[in-house]
Amino acid sequence: MANRATDGLQNLDTGPNGELPPPRLLVIPDDAADEFSSPPAKRARTSGAAGKIVGGTLVSGALLLAGFYGYPLLRGSSRSTVLPVAPVTAAPARPALSALADTLQLAIGAFELRDRMFQSHQMQCADLADGLVLVEERWTAYTTTAAGGGVLDSAREARDHALYAKVDDIEKSFEHSACPRP
Repeated sequence: MANRATDGLQNLDTGPNGELPPPRLLVIPDDAADEFSSPPAKRARTSGAAGKIVGGTLVSGALLLAGFYGYPLLRGSSRSTVLPVAPVTAAPARPALSALADTLQLAIGAFELRDRMFQSHQMQCADLADGLVLVEERWTAYTTTAAGGGVLDSAREARDHALYAKVDDIEKSFEHSACPRP
């Protein structure tokens, strides 16, 4: 079977040391190059007088509008109204509670996977302990942020109870593993 990459190389004349010949240059005469080049784009030209009239009209219109709208603002007339600008205050950076709940949920899922692997002797105590530390860090961040959130609605309260139950199950599961606490 022929190799496509080397088919053309078999017919090349090589030097005494197996060197390839230098590349050949293609020279195109100047008069032939004009055939292949595209003609320059033609612009529509206006006569000198018409161009001056159009340009003058545009400049005078711009000056007229600037004078009409700009002059009262410079004078401070009653026609111009300046709205007061309220100072911009930066809100304290607080992660969204739902984002923290999502990351806690991911950490819970990761621990459950580690626990199954630990029970089937595919992971060691240190791996399970790392998962527990991750869940505890996420749980602390979630509860700290949720404590400053104010009134709980029913959906958020249900989510809090479900997350608490899962974290509690993880704590109990780790205790039953007989691994040392991190």
